[in-house]
Amino acid sequence: TLIDGANDSAVTLLLSKRSGIDVDQDLLFYNLQRERIMTTLRTLAAMVDAGEFAHWNYPAIALYCAVDWLDFRGLVDFSGVESLLAFRDANQAQPGVAETDPR
Repeated sequence: TLIDGANDSAVTLLLSKRSGIDVDQDLLFYNLQRERIMTTLRTLAAMVDAGEFAHWNYPAIALYCAVDWLDFRGLVDFSGVESLLAFRDANQAQPGVAETDPR
């Protein structure tokens, strides 16, 4: 899915950083990971804006988890896709969210 693809790229960036690799350098592999994440986030933000995640179901839960994890890890700049953060914030009271938050 879109969400899984963005997560895969984000995990690649995080693990590379933790391995001591400068993922901010101008290298094709890392440029493609960042591009994949942001292209996906723009698509997902448009879907949120269109109400496609209005029901609390598996896709909405997956999106919530991805956005929360990306924000928690500081892996992306949410400029231009702020509706994803608003979506996350609006769903913090959903059943199971607080109970499964590791913070």
